[in-house]
Amino acid sequence: HLSLQVAFIQTRRYDEAAASCRTALNMDPTLWVSRRALGIVLTRTGRYDEAVAELTRVIRETNSLSMAYVDLLTAYASAGDHARASAMVADLVARERKEYVQPVIVATAFAVVGEVDEAFQWLERGYRERDPMLAMLNYWEAAPALRHDPRLRALMRRIGLAPAPTLAG
Repeated sequence: HLSLQVAFIQTRRYDEAAASCRTALNMDPTLWVSRRALGIVLTRTGRYDEAVAELTRVIRETNSLSMAYVDLLTAYASAGDHARASAMVADLVARERKEYVQPVIVATAFAVVGEVDEAFQWLERGYRERDPMLAMLNYWEAAPALRHDPRLRALMRRIGLAPAPTLAG
C-alpha cells in the first residue's frame, strides 16, 4: 500500500491516497508510514485538526522521526499556527545539535516557515555532507518555497540531476 500511497500523493489523487492509507491502517494500526501518509493527505486537503492528530501519533510511535516532525510543523503552518511551527523549527535545530538530523530535513522545516535563505544554508550543508535526500527535493512537494527558487535548480544540476520539469525554467 505504501507505494500506492506515495504515487497517489505525488499525483494529487488525495481521496485515493486517503483510502489506501485507511485500508492499510485497518489491517495494521501500527503502520506509522501509512499514518504519516494520511497526515500528509489531510494537511494538503485542509483537514488540519485531523492531520495534527495523525501526525502527533506518528511522532509518538516513532520516537519523534524527524521527517514526521516536519510534516507536523507543516500541518501547523498550513493551519495558520505560525508561532507553533516556528517553535518546532527551533526545537528541530536544537535537536540537531545533540543528534544527527539530515540537513535536507532541517532545510525543509525552515522553508515551511518561510525562512528560505536559512533553508538554502542547510541545503548547502547537505551538499557538503552528501545528504542522499537532496535528490528527493527534485520531486518532493514538502516545501514549495524551495521548489520555486532558482537556487534549487542550480543545486540539482550540481548534484548531477536535471531539474524536474516543475523546476526547469
